[in-house]
Amino acid sequence: MDDGFWGLFVLLLALGVLSKLSVDRVAKQLKFETFKNRELQKKLKYAVETIGKMERNQTSFTRVNLTWITSECGWTKRCFILPS
Repeated sequence: MDDGFWGLFVLLLALGVLSKLSVDRVAKQLKFETFKNRELQKKLKYAVETIGKMERNQTSFTRVNLTWITSECGWTKRCFILPS
């Protein structure tokens, strides 16, 4: 066999390995994005349920806006719901 065949074979092998690595990397990114999306959907569902409960029980809650400037927790403005 001549050198052109082996060179082509090595090139084909290297391309196969690189494509396998890139497919694995993309699959890992997709799995992470799917997990992140699922977690955000859970948080959204919980937030909607909480807002619904607050709206049904609006007379027992008061909305208080507080402005905090602290370097420890990094909060600049938060809205707290306090029982009245």
